[in-house]
Amino acid sequence: SARVGLEDRRDFAEYASWWKEYGVLWLQLESVEAITNVGKLAKDGVDCVSFGKSDLTFSLMYHPQYPIRTVDDCVRNVVSQLEGTGVAVGFTTGTSTTSDRYAEMGATLFLEGPIT
Repeated sequence: SARVGLEDRRDFAEYASWWKEYGVLWLQLESVEAITNVGKLAKDGVDCVSFGKSDLTFSLMYHPQYPIRTVDDCVRNVVSQLEGTGVAVGFTTGTSTTSDRYAEMGATLFLEGPIT
């Protein structure tokens, strides 16, 4: 009974349809395996992928044989794999300056810190 949107939609099919219309499915990529296989995640209903920069950095560190060595290169790789799929590539940047840098790489959705 505490689910968002349920109070006005008691029918399961109506509730599922409401979520399909208003919900966002956003996946976070935190490993080299996720970067390599992101194309398999670009399915109908997936709206966006973004990066868990800290966890991804650890994954890169523990996979020295991985051909992509930096988070920036991971972003470029994912943008390339998802081109034409309709899945947005997001990045948590903290600042508009950093957002500009990742926009040049092809990311299109950004989470920034508060303006102070």
